[in-house]
Amino acid sequence: MRIFLLVVLVSILPACWYDDEAKVNEIAIVNAVMPAMPPGQTMASIYFSLENNTSEALVVNHLKAPISDHIEVHRNFYEEGMMKMRSVSHLSIAAGSKLRFEPGGYHLMVFGIAEPLKQGDQFPLTIEFEGGKSATALVEVKSLSL
Repeated sequence: MRIFLLVVLVSILPACWYDDEAKVNEIAIVNAVMPAMPPGQTMASIYFSLENNTSEALVVNHLKAPISDHIEVHRNFYEEGMMKMRSVSHLSIAAGSKLRFEPGGYHLMVFGIAEPLKQGDQFPLTIEFEGGKSATALVEVKSLSL
C-alpha cells in the first residue's frame, strides 16, 4: 500500500508544480530598467518587455511604484516628419504576445521622483490589468547609452 501511495504522489506532484509555475509566469515583466538620473531631474523612463502568456488580451489599468504617484504609458511616433510623444490611455496586449517598452516606442514615464536614483538602485514596479490580474518586477537603475 505504501508503494502505491508513493507512486501516486510522485506522479501527481510534478503536475502541481507545473501548474504553479504557469500561474506565476502568466504575465511577466522582463528586464525592467530605468536609466540613471542626473541630479535635479524629476522624470525618468522605464523600459522592459511585457509578456502576456494568458489566453486573453490584457488591458493596462494602473501602474504603481514607490518612487512616484504618477506613472503613465507613453508612445513615440512620427507625425509630419517629426518625432512626437503622447500619453496612451488605453493599452491592450494581445493574448500570447509580447510588447516591448523601449526607446523610440512604448515606454513608461515616471513623474515627480523626489530623489534621483543612481546606478544599482532597484524598486518594484506593479502593472495592474482590468479583471484583477497584475504583475510585479524589480526595476534596476542602470547607466544606459540610448
